[in-house]
Amino acid sequence: MPLNWQDIKAGSVRPTDHVEICLRGDLAAAYADAARRLAAAQDSDDDSINGGLEALQVAEEMAALREEMEQHTFRFTCRALPRHAYRELCEAHPPREGHPSDRLYGVDMSAFPLPLIAGAVVAITPAADGDPVVAPDAEPVLTLDDVREMDGQLTEGQMQSLFGCAARINKTSVDLPKSATASELMATHAPSSKRPAPGA
Repeated sequence: MPLNWQDIKAGSVRPTDHVEICLRGDLAAAYADAARRLAAAQDSDDDSINGGLEALQVAEEMAALREEMEQHTFRFTCRALPRHAYRELCEAHPPREGHPSDRLYGVDMSAFPLPLIAGAVVAITPAADGDPVVAPDAEPVLTLDDVREMDGQLTEGQMQSLFGCAARINKTSVDLPKSATASELMATHAPSSKRPAPGA
């Protein structure tokens, strides 16, 4: 039977995505340094037991650093704003004259990213916990003051990742996904039809 919006709206959830951010940049630098030392140890001509032990010790150091980094890495889950709220935010930050980036995005890029992030982030959870269960009606968990403080502490790249996630989900449509690879893989591994017994 035909349906109307009232019949289906309860199951609607706006586009959602996430960004993982590690708050310990010093550990990332230490991990990169250890990775260089491991590569050097593996490329060296020292095939002795000592040479192998050195590589193993560095590998163990890297594993410990990765575990510590994971403890300081958080998943910021973003959800698209309702269309009217997004349009109001855009209209509140009109593009400035003479700024190519503003003309490209259609908004004031010096002021728009922070309030968009504040309006989009609906959950912050430890990355080690995996995918959080976020209610469809979850409210934003960051204030604009929170995001301003983050902007003064996180790197340009980290803030760009957050803004990019929030901007992308607000501009995307949601179509039924198709994957030729997945379909072919499932067809390859599908159980064969049971053949009838001789004489059946």
